[in-house]
Amino acid sequence: FDILEKCPVHKSPGNTIAFFLNKNISANLRWLRYIYFASILRKYCHFENKSPTILDIGSYYGGFQYVTKNIFSNSKHILVDFPHQLARSALFLGESFPNANIYSIHDNNSLNEFFHNESIQDYDFLLLTTDYYHKFSDIYSFSDLDLLTNFYSLGEMTKNDFKKYL
Repeated sequence: FDILEKCPVHKSPGNTIAFFLNKNISANLRWLRYIYFASILRKYCHFENKSPTILDIGSYYGGFQYVTKNIFSNSKHILVDFPHQLARSALFLGESFPNANIYSIHDNNSLNEFFHNESIQDYDFLLLTTDYYHKFSDIYSFSDLDLLTNFYSLGEMTKNDFKKYL
């Protein structure tokens, strides 16, 4: 309940469908899933790293990242999705966290710059297109990850999609 108090859906950018528990607390069905998973993380994930890195495959518009960033304020998030979804994430998270460092890997230049510019690696949200996931994963040390999540997209994919995108 305290997460809902801290993160009511009606106060997040662009969310127009909300059911109110009282004048300050609201949710919708998708938002309740984010709240639930965030509460599970808070209860069971005792991150050793003070700035945990969470990679989410199929992040949609960034709602889960919004909630978890509000709980784990020093967390870093890698969002993997199609470019049009990451555009939504950039808008949503940029408006939600105006002081956040958001970086996008969407071409060879942005990929190379990420790995050769240490200041970029101090990101809050890293937006990674599915087209560059393979190249990123060839360089990135996944031992730096504290958590990998996926809520919908892997269940929607065919075997050919796995070969193509992952």
